[in-house]
Amino acid sequence: MINLSILISSSEVSGPGGLFDINATLPLVAIQFILLMVILNIILYSPLLTIIEERKEYILSHLAEASEKLAQAKKINYSIRTRFRKYT
Repeated sequence: MINLSILISSSEVSGPGGLFDINATLPLVAIQFILLMVILNIILYSPLLTIIEERKEYILSHLAEASEKLAQAKKINYSIRTRFRKYT
């Protein structure tokens, strides 16, 4: 059986290289992150935003058409009810 205290004592870090080691790799990681964000913006986010905008316009146009048809249906319903009331 492996002694747990030996594993814990051997895993301790001595010197640099702890949780945050700020050296020459930090600017490289920052540049990689910025490059990734630019590439994702070009490849993914811009086309996705255009699709979302087109869908929004499609929904708004069909919603306007639906409200116009509803108004027409209400007018027709009102005219039919007034005609029906004359004959009853």
